[in-house]
Amino acid sequence: MLAQACHGRPIAEGINQPYPHRVRQALGQSAPLAALHTLGFRYLLVHETTTPMTPPGAVQFAHRLRERARRNQWIVAERDGVAVIDLKEAAR
Repeated sequence: MLAQACHGRPIAEGINQPYPHRVRQALGQSAPLAALHTLGFRYLLVHETTTPMTPPGAVQFAHRLRERARRNQWIVAERDGVAVIDLKEAAR
């Protein structure tokens, strides 16, 4: 997260903090990846694991998103249950 903060890109969620309102709105749109990119986000990290803060339906959304990102080759890195999706590519 420090690297994200240092290069000036927004960070959607800190440690154990809920999504800010504008991120929740973007995720609820018909094209959530493009909406996040419009807000200034470049990458989206999708984790396989959940926490008590994980919103209902997020696991299914994350699974579908990872599969779609794999098919479209939007994943720039994947390791230990975390996929990094390039929102610039996904927003095209």
